[in-house]
Amino acid sequence: MKKLSKFQKQNLNTFLIGLILPIIAFIFIAFSFSKNYISNFSYRFLKHFSSNLGTFCEILFLIVISLWCIRLILKYINPKTFNFIWNLIDKTKIRLSKTTKDFISSFLTNELKKFLIYISKIVQKLHIPLSAIGFAVISIHVYIFIHLGFKWNLGYILGALAAIVLLILFISGILRIFNKGFKTHKYLGISFIILTLLHILFI
Repeated sequence: MKKLSKFQKQNLNTFLIGLILPIIAFIFIAFSFSKNYISNFSYRFLKHFSSNLGTFCEILFLIVISLWCIRLILKYINPKTFNFIWNLIDKTKIRLSKTTKDFISSFLTNELKKFLIYISKIVQKLHIPLSAIGFAVISIHVYIFIHLGFKWNLGYILGALAAIVLLILFISGILRIFNKGFKTHKYLGISFIILTLLHILFI
């Protein structure tokens, strides 16, 4: 087996620590299910509480997925991209001098790129912990809404699909730690965000 790098070991340790939260969430769900605990609360309270959990997770997962967005932007901050943009602008009525173009290109390439790299490092450190928190909280969110009664409408179905994708996404995160070339994790993440946004739209 290939030896893990220092970075991979750090990610694995963070993941294992973060795994405590989903375990606690599942223990709570199992306890609540066996004791019918949440039946002590009103339908209105549970729905409002679960909706708030969902909103909280939306914020968390947007931060998590922002890592991919930042990396995508960084990928395209290069001379080829700028040449393409300037060619498009030149076809319009907007006229920019070469000095202006060079200044903008230089600023974006140097200052903006440095800033985005700095932000990406912060987001990368938060990626696994926030994912673990989000997975734990969304599990409770799903459990409460199932308890309240699953409805066969588009909003609920999209939510169920998002939850299934999230479970696979969480598992694939482990594989991603061991193999950085594992691209499925990224595509699952994008699919999850799309399904979640559609779920919010139709719920």
